[in-house]
Amino acid sequence: MKLFSHKKRPVHLGAFPLETLPRLADPTATPIGLAADRRGGVPASPSERDRQGPLGAAHALSAYVDLFDAHVSGDVSPLAPIPEDPVERANHLKSGCYFLDADMVGAGLIPAEAWTDRRLSHDWAIVVLVAFSRSLPSSQPGDDWVNGTRQASADLRAAELAVITADYIRNLGFDATAHTPTTNSLDIARVALQAGLVEIDDTTLRAPFLPGGFALSVVSTAMEIAPDAPLADRSMVDELRTTRSAGWLFGRGGVRGGSPWLNGDHRPLHMGRYPMEKIKRVDEPTTLIIENEVPRVPVRAGGFPRAAHGDMGPKFKEDVKVFAYKTPQAQSYRQKIMAMVEHQDGPVAAEPHASTLDATTNSDALKALAYHLGGDMVGLCKVPTYAWYSHKGDGTVIEPYHHNAIVILLDQGYETMEGASGDDWV
Repeated sequence: MKLFSHKKRPVHLGAFPLETLPRLADPTATPIGLAADRRGGVPASPSERDRQGPLGAAHALSAYVDLFDAHVSGDVSPLAPIPEDPVERANHLKSGCYFLDADMVGAGLIPAEAWTDRRLSHDWAIVVLVAFSRSLPSSQPGDDWVNGTRQASADLRAAELAVITADYIRNLGFDATAHTPTTNSLDIARVALQAGLVEIDDTTLRAPFLPGGFALSVVSTAMEIAPDAPLADRSMVDELRTTRSAGWLFGRGGVRGGSPWLNGDHRPLHMGRYPMEKIKRVDEPTTLIIENEVPRVPVRAGGFPRAAHGDMGPKFKEDVKVFAYKTPQAQSYRQKIMAMVEHQDGPVAAEPHASTLDATTNSDALKALAYHLGGDMVGLCKVPTYAWYSHKGDGTVIEPYHHNAIVILLDQGYETMEGASGDDWV
């Protein structure tokens, strides 16, 4: 539930009011809590209170961790005509990360002592923070699948955003390397401190406005960007103006409200942030559909395949080759998307696990896992026969092979065209 619109909030500021936090005057200053000689160790961030059990889903993430770690660096394109202003560059890169659902993003200078391996000729960094999915103190449906996997899931999302952002910067003509939680040449937490994205609270690394744990990743680059300064100490008055302010609690200015009753943190994970349980439902769609009279169509009948095959003329046949892929941002997505296709299917255990014999338990656990991985709305349904394509793109016949479906909706989050309705979903 939002009380205030984010219509006038610049995208590069993100969902949390980080711009209200007091900072040191110098971006090169030693962050508060580190030794003056800069040799002080950086404490660990909050860890999960739960250990993963035998039903935990972390093993399903490993293939994607390897996939993204294989793309941390790459070839650099010729220099593109981009703005020279370091502030505009930093804001642009932050906006791109927020569009990809980063929780917090910072820009900073890379301290010399942050390099843990071969030092690259990179002086600037974009730091990405992804928060843990929410949890409640009491036992909830789906806990057996989700508990103990929050760090792994957040690490994967942070790695994904860093890899995409580094690729995008290289597409603009500047060298850039992603440093993920599993493949890096930097002390990621040290760089995050320098960028003012996190702070040292006694013996723990914490992110302002977040109650729990998080994952960090870094993009080091040769592109000059305007750095953020480390966070300064906050007095009680500062706290009342920032991390304990009524404005933040209620989401003034379009930020994500700090009140659990406004941001949905009070709800069980499997129910999602939106109260879909209050929406009226019926047994059959209100639009008349006579199932056995709806023909199945081949993939080839779709608009984009038809254009690609020349059905709409030579102009569209050529245009579909570039389509959205012509932008540097889309190019940075495409390679990773195509690499993930081979993981859409895989081996199945010989026997169903004993815990999966109850349909309601399965449904709740599947929803919890989907929300945990970033879904905004999740539903389950029977798959109508007519929903299946009849033939693949190469003409191979498709026989329906599953009866049920998990449907996951992602809120686009930001209006990206003049005609956006504000209710765009993927």
